[in-house]
Order: sequence, then C-alpha cells, then structure tokens
Amino acid sequence: MAVVDEELGEADVETTTLLDPPVPRDDIKTHMSNERTFFKWLWSGLRLGSVGTFVLAFFDRGKDPFRLPLVAFCWIVAIGFMIYGLVQYESRRQAILEGSVDRDRWQHPAGPVAITVAFTVVVLLVIFATLVEYK
Repeated sequence: MAVVDEELGEADVETTTLLDPPVPRDDIKTHMSNERTFFKWLWSGLRLGSVGTFVLAFFDRGKDPFRLPLVAFCWIVAIGFMIYGLVQYESRRQAILEGSVDRDRWQHPAGPVAITVAFTVVVLLVIFATLVEYK
C-alpha cells in the first residue's frame, strides 16, 4: 500500500498489480537466462540434425530413395532453428540492454509450436521411410 503525502497528494512508493507487465532488469541473472534459452534452441537444432545423421548412418544406401532428401530436410530445419535461436537471443539481449517492457520483444509463441511441428514431421517421415525400406 502506498503512503500518500497529504500536502502533495502523491504516493512515495509505486503500487503494482499482478497484471502489470514485468519490468526487465539488466542483471546477470537475466542475461544468463537469455543465454540458457539460446543454448536450448541450439541443442534442439542439433538433436533434430542428429536424427538426419541417424538416417544417413543406418538406412540402406541402395534401396531407400528417401534417405538423402530426408537427411537434407532434417539438417535444413535444424540449422533454421539454430539461426532462429541466435536471432531471438540477439533480439532479447538488445531488449534487456535497453530495458524494454514491450512484450512483443520478449514473447514469441510461434517458436515452440514450430519446433514441435518440425520434430513431429521429422519423426513421421523417418517412420514412413522405415516402412518403405523394410516393406
């Protein structure tokens, strides 16, 4: 609760509610959190690419026409997610340094949806390629 100065009619402390947007702080914890998020995107991309490498290593080289396109697709999507993570890291780093409270600079709900869809598509394509090869 704010203490009101009767002469000036102003509060000497600010009151906030749960609905107020959080004010980002330029401290080490915030920067490290941003880095952790970047590394999660990087590792997610590498995991997606490792599925492509798995296909390259373990599928039969002679029979499978889907092998190389599937490997290329996996690595293209993986590199895309690594680049997306780097772009988001830099964007958020700038927002932290500027002290921005604009939610659009912090929240990107399409990223997790996109990586979920990409992993699902890759797994389904690997299953399809496996069924075609071992039919």
